Amino acid sequence: STLFPNTTLFRSAKGVPQISNTNSAKQNTSAAKIEKYSAETNFKNIIKDNKIVLFSKTYCPFSKGLKERLAKFEITPKLEIIEYDKLEHGADLQEYVFRETGRKTVPNLIIPASGVSSVGGYDDFKELSDEQIQKKLNSLCKDTCHLALTL
Repeated sequence: STLFPNTTLFRSAKGVPQISNTNSAKQNTSAAKIEKYSAETNFKNIIKDNKIVLFSKTYCPFSKGLKERLAKFEITPKLEIIEYDKLEHGADLQEYVFRETGRKTVPNLIIPASGVSSVGGYDDFKELSDEQIQKKLNSLCKDTCHLALTL
């Protein structure tokens, strides 16, 4: 409205003109800070809260292949599987994980005890025997996680 600077004219539910001070409306929205998604925070929490993590996509045949290989093991504590395509901000998280681990593709296995670099993807495990996978991952887990082959 030109008569009242910093005000907005709107109609109430009954159609009666109401005046709203836009300055106070702006203050109210900024006071109710909306939490913005942070891929960095999400990634750091995933790494902090889990001992072995697989970043994956549900439709990816390579992710499926590595999950099938890892299903042969009893993993303690359990393997955390993060499905990018099931997350609202999955693409943002995948981009951040790439910057942190050097691997953009899925699957991407991470064992925080060995650092946040990628332990590998499907191609890094496809030629290994189950025993070789067990030995490799247990050495990277140090004392934080353990894989036992289930028969």
